[in-house]
Amino acid sequence: MLKKNERIKKSELISLVLSKGKSVRFDGFTIKLLPSKSKESFFTVVVPKKFFSRVVFKNRYKRRGMALLRTCKEFLKSPYLVVLIPSKDFLEIDFEKLEHSLQKVFKEISKWILFRNF
Repeated sequence: MLKKNERIKKSELISLVLSKGKSVRFDGFTIKLLPSKSKESFFTVVVPKKFFSRVVFKNRYKRRGMALLRTCKEFLKSPYLVVLIPSKDFLEIDFEKLEHSLQKVFKEISKWILFRNF
């Protein structure tokens, strides 16, 4: 799990990132990003209700997503609000492959900052 001070807790911030954030899609998940006004990055995982009606399964997706964000957060150099949206096959994909994809995304974001293409 991520530390409490690293998570996005307010639903207004989550909806802001989902509506105005830049989207990056990979196998197994989608990342929505919005530059943060603070000096730190904040993360959350959003599992759509249409995937599962039972909370047990949604929590499994959230736990795996939080573990993925926790292992890869040091690759994000600039402060962002990050929302990870897992797809249905998120649990079936190997964790190392997901980790590699997320590291690739976070490294690409660093290049966006360098070239001001964001």
